[in-house]
Order: sequence, then structure tokens, then C-alpha cells
Amino acid sequence: MAYHDQSHLKDREIKSRYDQETYEALKAVARLHKLQLAVFVRMCVEEKLESIIESDVTDKSQTA
Repeated sequence: MAYHDQSHLKDREIKSRYDQETYEALKAVARLHKLQLAVFVRMCVEEKLESIIESDVTDKSQTA
């Protein structure tokens, strides 16, 4: 099956390791929101990355 919009394709893999407590918390929250664990973790990373970038842009505009 080919993607019509290649920008939606998620084919880059990053492995990450978590302690037992964090892993169980991630699984529980993903289950609560009816998401696959990998999808939930990706959403968290994308949201945090967006927040960091936004903060950096705001900081730079305030110092200019």
C-alpha cells in the first residue's frame, strides 16, 4: 500500500530505553487514551519538541 502523501509516512526509527516505572506509566496512559504505545510516545516527543522550538523562538525574539 503506497502513501498518497509521503509526509505522513513514519519510517524513521529511534530506540529508547526506560526504567520499569516510566515504562509502566507510559503503557497505562497509552491504554487510557486507547493508543498504541509507540504512537503515544511519538505524540509526546512531537509535542515536547514543538514546545521547545516555540520557546527558543520566543526567547530569541525577546532578546532582539
